[in-house]
Amino acid sequence: MSTTATADAVAKHTLRLERRFAAPPERVYRAFTEPEELRRWWGPTGFTTPRIKLDVRPGGAYALTMKAPSGKLHHLAGVYKVVEPNRRLVYTWSWQEGGYAGIPTTVTLEFLPEGKGTRLRVTHEAMTSAEMVDDHKGGWSSCLDRLAELCKGAVR
Repeated sequence: MSTTATADAVAKHTLRLERRFAAPPERVYRAFTEPEELRRWWGPTGFTTPRIKLDVRPGGAYALTMKAPSGKLHHLAGVYKVVEPNRRLVYTWSWQEGGYAGIPTTVTLEFLPEGKGTRLRVTHEAMTSAEMVDDHKGGWSSCLDRLAELCKGAVR
């Protein structure tokens, strides 16, 4: 496969979302980097996050356990690659079980000041299929809806 074909395949399997929050970048960033803040909103609607371990620094690891309404546990882990407080986070993302287990992907979060609020740009890349992108789009969208409630509203 050529380099161009590989780049095209990766681009096709990249999730990009943007959401505007009615909170400053510092507040939105804190929601992603402080365990007690993250616990309040992480996971799709109806999920809880009973286990959160964050070492927010380049090379630091994180591990999350989400609990579905059914009681099923979902484990996610990765490593922070870039940490620019209140501006940008880049980290690896790998499910620990299920159909996407062991598929390394990368998430980039950009916290862009916009008026009195923040435009959050989410890029989740290196997924292996359009189905994987769609599955993660639903999860991310639900999570961001919950974050909007925590940050006192959001405008898409």
